[in-house]
Amino acid sequence: MLFSQEIKNNNLSNNNSSLLEKSLTQGESFRGYLSERLIYFSTNIDNYLSNKPDDKIYDNPTYIHIEQSFEKKQGQSIGAVTNFRLRLKLPKLKEKYKIEIWNKKESNDESNDLRIDDPKNEEGINAGISYVEKIKEYLNFSSGLGVKIKLDEFEPFAKASISKQINYKNDWIVDLSERIFLNDKNGFDTTSSFEIHRIFNDIYKFSSYNEYYWNKKIKDDNFYNSLRLNQTLSKKRYLSYVLSAASNNSESSLEVKNYQAYISYRHYIKKWLYYDVIPRYSWERVNDFDPDYGIQINFGMFFGKK
Repeated sequence: MLFSQEIKNNNLSNNNSSLLEKSLTQGESFRGYLSERLIYFSTNIDNYLSNKPDDKIYDNPTYIHIEQSFEKKQGQSIGAVTNFRLRLKLPKLKEKYKIEIWNKKESNDESNDLRIDDPKNEEGINAGISYVEKIKEYLNFSSGLGVKIKLDEFEPFAKASISKQINYKNDWIVDLSERIFLNDKNGFDTTSSFEIHRIFNDIYKFSSYNEYYWNKKIKDDNFYNSLRLNQTLSKKRYLSYVLSAASNNSESSLEVKNYQAYISYRHYIKKWLYYDVIPRYSWERVNDFDPDYGIQINFGMFFGKK
């Protein structure tokens, strides 16, 4: 039905449009209205905090990102997770400050690799304000204060991060990042990452991403290593091939806890609307490394500047 080539209805202006195309056209006007209200709201906050009143609604780079994920693992029922992030950028403050509300903790990894039993995934609802500064052309720094919102309590936290990019020989690029997080309940934790990548052409990019996570309170060491090949099929379609391994010392002396191999396909239906299809195999120590098959499907949407 979604991709039917023709719907015979004389009252419709374009009988050759599919039901999906007509739904997207109607939805785009609604999304445009919500995006306009979001930018208006962000502009008013920017005017107030900067103490520079201005009735002009300018092109504010504010957005909301909502993603609904469905995952089916072998022998298990379908699980569903909703992730969102609201980011208010403040241009009048020289874009050094941003206000955010989110339910998934930020990672050093911009590719958002799939993780098995990732201790940083379940974050609840958070709200905070961050200060961002580019110290030099190759060195970025950010810090922030916020609060974790729960039904019966608030947990204040502080965070900071610094990253550096190094152009290595033969067109290889090295990204170094350090992120720290501190709150009363979970104590102090840090995430250190090292990624080396190379863009071969407009189609292929290869990278090796490696991460170390440590929590002082529970004395938990986690290592994550991955190899990736990213392929650009078109301006709307992308493929990623990923091999990864994870280890920790919570259950063993840094023995490998799991291996994973998956392919991620992303298609942008519109600039602001996409879906992912991610089939994968995993081998976990708790299952004697017997292979398990799973598939994850994501639907994502942006409101505001995208």
